[in-house]
Amino acid sequence: MAVTNQIILKKMIEELEKANVHADDRPKMLPHINSIRLLCDILLAEEGEGASASSNRLKEKITLEEKKAMFGDDISLDEPESNDGANGKSIFDF
Repeated sequence: MAVTNQIILKKMIEELEKANVHADDRPKMLPHINSIRLLCDILLAEEGEGASASSNRLKEKITLEEKKAMFGDDISLDEPESNDGANGKSIFDF
């Protein structure tokens, strides 16, 4: 049985009302907000808009500017060095 968009929208409204009741209590409100997000993702996946756009973004290579924003200026784009038999920078390198 297929779920119609109207049923999903009604469920979103119910969850929004439940979240509004707990607006002052964030831990109780967040599960309802997460439910709303899930219902939105279902609607977007049916239409093929949101799911394909976000998956395409994940497939793109991270740029140098993005890495600098995440890790700072001392990040390199090269693969980590491998020293056979030598200790590396990590305490887990043997």
